[in-house]
Amino acid sequence: MGNVVFVNGQMREDSSQEEHPNEKRVDKYIYILLAVFAGGLGVHKFYAGRLKAGMAYLLFCWTAIPAILALFDIVKACGKIKDSQNRIWI
Repeated sequence: MGNVVFVNGQMREDSSQEEHPNEKRVDKYIYILLAVFAGGLGVHKFYAGRLKAGMAYLLFCWTAIPAILALFDIVKACGKIKDSQNRIWI
């Protein structure tokens, strides 16, 4: 885990790519909004650079499975500590 700093009374995380080799840094609020409004289609996965996962969500979008998984993605993203630019590692 990176260094935890406080900016304007909020807890933020500063970390580097070496600490998250298979992850991409994305804006926390955009990711959550995409997951809420288009999570069943996997748009938030495409935004995070997870093309295979996005294709799987898109392939099964006619079922409720991607929408349910998107709810879990929303909860996970809400629990992640953002950095000073509101970005999280996904």
